[in-house]
Amino acid sequence: MMMKTYVTGEANDRRRHTAYRTVRQAHVQLRTARSDAAFTLMDLLIVLAILSIVGMLAIPQMNAMRTGDSLRSFAGEIVSALEYTSTLAVQHRRPFGLHFKSNNRLCYVFDTRYHGDSDDHPEEVPPVGPNGIVYDPLDKLPYEIEIAEGAARLGVSVTVNTGSDHLLFYPDGHCSDIDPTIEIISGAETLTIRVDGITGRVTIEGVPVF
Repeated sequence: MMMKTYVTGEANDRRRHTAYRTVRQAHVQLRTARSDAAFTLMDLLIVLAILSIVGMLAIPQMNAMRTGDSLRSFAGEIVSALEYTSTLAVQHRRPFGLHFKSNNRLCYVFDTRYHGDSDDHPEEVPPVGPNGIVYDPLDKLPYEIEIAEGAARLGVSVTVNTGSDHLLFYPDGHCSDIDPTIEIISGAETLTIRVDGITGRVTIEGVPVF
């Protein structure tokens, strides 16, 4: 009987030891899990903080890029008008001009043969309307650019530096002015459109357009 009691007590001690060890391991695992969870949350907060800072830095740059793209698009319209005027002069072997009207609020392409003529001449090549305004070959409307409207939309100012209220282009490609420029100013950024008076070549900030 004494031997049997001893064996039972030893087994109970082993069971209690095993249970204690199991509980301890579970406690350690729980503390580790909590620590891991806290570390993961801290990582997330750091990442969010970094993303917020990057976003704050990137938004102004993105806005500036959009503004710059809009300015270049607006400048591109004026450049296209200059190029088209020069092309017409070379193609038809007679002078064509780009006229700046109403304190540079509007510009239009015109055929010098009919500038000042109040009649339409749809039979001409290219067809022209009153005052010799050339019709756009795409939409068949007068080739005009609302400079003031575009400037107001973008919040910019436009300065036309020419010797008169129009630029003439001739069949050999040269322009009536020596070095005419058109400046589009937005805050600290200025786009300068230049026309070489000898060759008629158009550039923006020194970069050839064609």
